[in-house]
Parts: sequence; C-alpha cells; structure tokens
Amino acid sequence: MLEMREVDGFTRNWPGWGQGWSKWHENARRDRKAVEFGFFENDEELARARIYPRSRLDAPYVGLPAEPYVEIDLVVVRDDKIRSGIGSEVISKLAHLYQGQEMIAFSAATAEGFWVEMGWARAVRRHRDDFAAALFHRPV
Repeated sequence: MLEMREVDGFTRNWPGWGQGWSKWHENARRDRKAVEFGFFENDEELARARIYPRSRLDAPYVGLPAEPYVEIDLVVVRDDKIRSGIGSEVISKLAHLYQGQEMIAFSAATAEGFWVEMGWARAVRRHRDDFAAALFHRPV
C-alpha cells in the first residue's frame, strides 16, 4: 500500500524515471496553482501526481457539471513499476482525497483504456476538435 505525501520541487536526474518524468517540469502551467503528491513505499518514491484543485476548462463539454474541477494534470509512475497497479492506486487515493468534488483528467490516446477501467466517463466536447486530448471525468 502506497503512502501519499504532498511534495514540492523537481529533480531531473532521479534514477529510474523515464521520458514521462523528464516532461514533468516542462508541462507545468505557470498560471495555475498546482499541488504535487509523491507516492511512496518504504520511503521510496514510485509515482508522482500533479493536481490543479480549482481548474477551469477552455472549451465547453456536454454533460459536465459546473466548474471548478479538481484536475489531474499528470501522473508519472517509475519505469520499473509501470503496469503494476500503482497508477490505479494513485488515482484511487486522489479520488478519496477529493471525494465529493468533480475530478477531470485529459488523457493521452495510449491511456484512454486506463481511465475507462477506473470507471471514469469520457466527456464529449461541444464543438468537435480532432486535436484535443480526450477528457475523462469521475462521476460523483
């Protein structure tokens, strides 16, 4: 079972962290306040997540309740722990922490099945945009 801790800072040279980790700092939206959590087992960090607790969408989506949302911006699992269930545990812990609040996550095409397996629903953009990442939300 993972221990979740709020963390800050960024170190590009942590061993065992691949391409997803290297984009961590580059992807941060400087205009929004983020909260970052590390997920540890025996004091060893195995995953990290960046959350925007009061996020707003730039485009309208059908069927989503009113803003603001808790947005899961990025989840990175250490390379040697990918597909071990850690990602699911991370999302479950975040969902518990923010229970009762609307949560959203934009997904890479390769991860859409993950969100479906977690029971999240895909939101439909009101105006079609073939370049937009899929948006998933957790039904409350």
